[in-house]
This record gives sequence, C-alpha cells and structure tokens, in this order.
Amino acid sequence: SIHHPSWHQGSIRIYSAYRAFTTDKLDAILGIRMGLKHLNVTLTSVQTSGKEQQSLNDLKYNERFEFLNVFSMEMELEKSLKRGLPYPILKVIEYLSVDRAGFVWGRQYRLTGHYTVYLLWTAFAFWIIQILMLCLVPHNFAKVVVIVGVLILLADSVYFIFVPKNLQIRFPSSDGSMSILDFHLSTCFYATLTAGITSLVYGGILLILQAKSLYTLKTFITCHADQHCCKIMKCENSTILSLTPPSSMSTVPTETTADSLIKRNTFTGMLSSPPERF
Repeated sequence: SIHHPSWHQGSIRIYSAYRAFTTDKLDAILGIRMGLKHLNVTLTSVQTSGKEQQSLNDLKYNERFEFLNVFSMEMELEKSLKRGLPYPILKVIEYLSVDRAGFVWGRQYRLTGHYTVYLLWTAFAFWIIQILMLCLVPHNFAKVVVIVGVLILLADSVYFIFVPKNLQIRFPSSDGSMSILDFHLSTCFYATLTAGITSLVYGGILLILQAKSLYTLKTFITCHADQHCCKIMKCENSTILSLTPPSSMSTVPTETTADSLIKRNTFTGMLSSPPERF
C-alpha cells in the first residue's frame, strides 16, 4: 500500500486536442491513480473508424510523476513539456503543479502522503515487535496487535481527512459537453482499512480472553520464573534443615530420660518402669 498508486483515483472518457497547435482530436480514456509519493496517468485511445483518427487508434500512455518535495511537480511539468506528452496529461500535471491562491491540490496530496507514510512505517515497526512478542513475551502479544491496528486506522483517517475533496478537472467530451473528472478512494485505502479493523478486533478479542484467563500462550522458550524459583527455594530449605545439627537444649541425659519414664500407679501406689528392651 505504501508504494502502490491506488489510494485516490478517477477515470473519464475525453475528446480533446492531442497536441498544441494541431487540429487532431483524441477520443480516449484518461485515468489517474494517486499514491502516497507519486501518481500514475494513463491515456488509452478508443478505436474509431474515422480516417482522420486512424493514426491515434493505437495510442497508449502510462506515465509516472513524483511529488516528493515542494518543487517536484514543477520539475515534472517541465520534463513533460520537453518530452512532448499529450495535452490531456499536461493538463493534469499543470493542475497539480500550481501552489498558490486556491490551487493547492498538489501540496495537499504531498502532505497527506507524507504523514500517512510515516504512520504506516510506524505500524510496520510495531508489527515486527508483535512477532517478537509472540515468541518472547506472549502475554504482551495482544497489546501490540491492538497498537498496530490503531496506527493503521490512524493512517487511513489522516488520509481521508486531508486528501483533496474538491479537485475536479474538466475535459471536452465527444457529444460537445464538458466532462468532469472526479476522484474517489480506491483499493489501497480500503485494503489498509480492512487490515486495521481486523488487527484491532483480533487484538481486542485476545485481550478480553486473556483478562478472563480463558487461554494461555506458550512457546518453546516460555519460562515460568516464579515456579522454578519456588522449587529451588524449597530444595534449599530442605537441604538446610537436614544438615542442621541437633540443638543442645533438645539433648536429654539418659538417666533423666529413664527416671522420667518411671510413673506411679495411682491405684496401687507402686512404681512402674518401662519394659526392658532385649
């Protein structure tokens, strides 16, 4: 989506002059596809049976123009004039190269693409972190999935808000009226929107399940530090207890022990001693 020119596009059938200072008329389909850093302009002639149009029947143009900085479109217009491109293509470039008064469509496309690209690259960086989290710290995986979805949707929102809404280019049509070239959101925008919504919903579901403890993620390098530490501490404590010598307070002389075992019978008044051991 970052490099493909299908974010904003439009197409129209025109009947216009082919070049300046000529009477040749071109019946063709003009298509414009806007990307984040460049645009593609296609011009394909429509097959006609007229003799005067035979030389223009196989006309096909597919031109790419960059708008990376402030002066890019002006330089592209100058190059196009030197190359002698058809008049409809030159008209489109001229509309986007003007940057004064109310003609700021080229600037709007450039700034919109600039901010959208930064947000998408940030989302890609977090996507890589998401993969690492899945392997190293699985319980944080869902949070990063949500962050990726939010960044993608934020990029789409920026493009939708700041893309030019009132750009209309007029061309003459074959019936003598004026046709208007309108633009609409295209494939890359909706594909990115779908990816953002999917990531956000998926991460949200994982967070809810994790909060209710309905699942746990385990990998081949998963380690439960608390359990292992507790086992080691128990082993150490049992070892210390087994190695501790008996206390002096617990040793009782043999004679004292024997005397304590002699008890008086309360009924007969005679003393009883413990049985002898053989």
